[in-house]
Amino acid sequence: MFGFSSKNPVVIKKDFEVAFEKLRGLRDDKFNSAVKIINNEIKKNALSAGSSLVNTYFPYYEEAKTSNEKYIKNWKSIGIYEEKEAEIVAFEILYLYTKALKYAAGDLETMKYVLVRMATISQMNHDDNNEIKEKSRLEKIIIDCKKCSQSLRIDDVTGWISCPKCNHKWLRERT
Repeated sequence: MFGFSSKNPVVIKKDFEVAFEKLRGLRDDKFNSAVKIINNEIKKNALSAGSSLVNTYFPYYEEAKTSNEKYIKNWKSIGIYEEKEAEIVAFEILYLYTKALKYAAGDLETMKYVLVRMATISQMNHDDNNEIKEKSRLEKIIIDCKKCSQSLRIDDVTGWISCPKCNHKWLRERT
């Protein structure tokens, strides 16, 4: 990592940004798997801003991320990296999330960035039918794809947008 500066909120935000882009770049099946892992871990371990459990789980996620980094080269050489990719990215996100809660809680910009993205991830759990019903009642808006300018009709919420024309994905933050 970055040694002493790794507790710096700006560095934590940049590291989280990189990990979030890794999540965004996963194939749909791996993406959904990573989102489920993240949501299950957060729900199971009651991880949220202000939680006293952050100090307990931060070392756990730090060890999981370090362990994964140690074995990635071997996993790639024996051909099982693809199977583990969703888990690797999920635990990196969880590590950086707990790191932000632990070391950057006083930095509003970093926490806003991290918490908006974590809230977006938590909304991606498509197993909850109530959430799907609630989304269908939301106000619709029309936006243009950032890549091909295709007009898209979407719910007016923070979340992932996927263009059906060019398959470009991006995170839309509701203003």
